[in-house]
This record gives sequence, structure tokens and C-alpha cells, in this order.
Amino acid sequence: MDCLANTGFDSWPVLIAALVVVGLGIYLALRARHTRSGRAALIALPLLLALGLATQSAPPATAASGAVPCASASASAPTSASATPSPSLTPSASATPSTSPTPPNDPTPTPTPTPTPAGCQQVNDKSDTLDSDGDGIVDRCDADSDNDGIPDVIEDLNNDGRFTNDDLEGDNLVIGRLGDGVSAYLDLDSDNDSIPDLFESGIDPALIAQIDRNGDGIIDADVPVGANGLADVLETFPDSGVINYTLKNTDGDDKPDFIDLQSNRLDYDMYLVGNANLDILGAGFLSPGVDIDHDGIMDQVDTDTAHRGSPGAVHPTW
Repeated sequence: MDCLANTGFDSWPVLIAALVVVGLGIYLALRARHTRSGRAALIALPLLLALGLATQSAPPATAASGAVPCASASASAPTSASATPSPSLTPSASATPSTSPTPPNDPTPTPTPTPTPAGCQQVNDKSDTLDSDGDGIVDRCDADSDNDGIPDVIEDLNNDGRFTNDDLEGDNLVIGRLGDGVSAYLDLDSDNDSIPDLFESGIDPALIAQIDRNGDGIIDADVPVGANGLADVLETFPDSGVINYTLKNTDGDDKPDFIDLQSNRLDYDMYLVGNANLDILGAGFLSPGVDIDHDGIMDQVDTDTAHRGSPGAVHPTW
């Protein structure tokens, strides 16, 4: 329905009409003293004035068409009982509260250190949190921390009960400082002759082929190691800590093959496996240099510098 503004009484027409009527009244009053018609007009004057006022106060014609003044329309609008109430800002007690979405799982969870096995009483200078070979046994309690098949106690080259000071590659006659930055108990090639220790250990080559299937110089992770970290297949019985093979010492000197640059006492081992061209100093060992994965195998011969071990590494034939 249309809405008309409520302007009230239209005063200007009334004022003009009043002035006209007053003027006419004065004129008729003057004539009423002399004529009968003047007296009749004077009597009709109030009637004319009343008629003019009634005409001005009548509702406008648009009211008949359905339009109403705005104020009266809002005041007189009936409230419907069935009208939809405006929504409340306060949530209903029965409404289900919204919950924040659960963040997705971290695709790369933070690794936790390998716990020290219960019952491990080893006291040494190896790490009690690092598990260098990933077999579930921390280095301090691992009898073979690098899984090269040679027990750490044998790789204690200084024979002083300490393991972190056995970095002795090289020859003092041609190099000022021995070592390549990796102590023997974690070094997969403890003499830098380009042949992994596992292949110079004395373990039967047929067995090595079974426990190191990719030939990288590390015993495979699926080979059982028991609680002491040394492969059970290499022990007199599981967790005995005593190897069931004879450590290889081809020439019978004071150095087993894995730390002997001339295992047959005649030739440099690295020459016998075809790496003579890598002997820059002419002393039978790889010059300590770049070792990106820090596994003790120099990058000159390491076929995988992103991971420990060197798949397809050369085997000695003697």
C-alpha cells in the first residue's frame, strides 16, 4: 500500500478564504444597515465560513485510492500472530556447537631418539642417543655400530677401551695428519684402500652375498641382530658377542686385512682391485677428502654419496 506524508492542515487556502470572507462580511455588514438583502448575506456569512473550513479539513482524494499517511499506517498496522520473528543473536541451547577442524597429521613427524635397550650396561665413549646403523640399538650398546660385520671391540685400534679416537688412515711418511674424519667403529673403509671392511673381514664371501645383497658394505637391515646389534648369523650364538669366523689376516702380520694397505705384503690392495689411478700420494690409500655422507668411504669410489654404503663396491679376490 502507498504511503502519504502527513502534512496536516493546508493553511494557505484557509487563510485566503478567511480574508475573503472577512472582507465580504464587512461589506455586507455595511449594506445590512440599508437593505434587506444585506442582512440576509450577513446571516449567510458564518455558513460560508463553516463550509470553507469543512472543505479544507476533508481528507485528500488519494485516501480513497487506498493510500494512507505514513505515520498512521505504521501506527495502525496490525501485528500478525503468525509473523515470522526476527532471528535471535543468541544461539539456541539445543544448537550443536561448531568445532574447529582437526589439523591434518604432520606428513613429516619429528623423529624420536632410539631408546637405550633395557639391561644395557655398556660404559664407553660412544653415543647413547645415536643409532648410526639404524638397527634399533644405540651406538653405546651396539657391538657393531656400523653393521660392517666386524665388532667394535676389534675396531678399537688403539686398544684403550675408547672408540672415538681410532681414526688412523694414511701413512705418516706421506701425510701430516692421519685419519679421514670418521673413527674406525663407524668407518666402512677403515684404511681407505677403496675396499669396504665387510669384504676384508674374513666372513665367507657366499654368506656376505646373502647378508649384503646390494654389496654396499653394510649388512642388510632385515638380518637379525638380537639385543647387542651384532648380526646373529656371525656369532657363536645370538647375543654372545663372539664372532664365529676368523678375522682375515692374509699375510699374518700385526694388521688384519681391513686396516692393512698391503694385505699380501707385496701389493697395495687398491691396486689389486683396479684403483691404482686414484692413489695420488703413491702410498696405497685414497687421500682423505670429500665424504659427503660421512660413512668413511671417500667420494672418489663411493657410488652413493647420499646414503651410507657404496652399492656394488669392489671385492678382493685373494
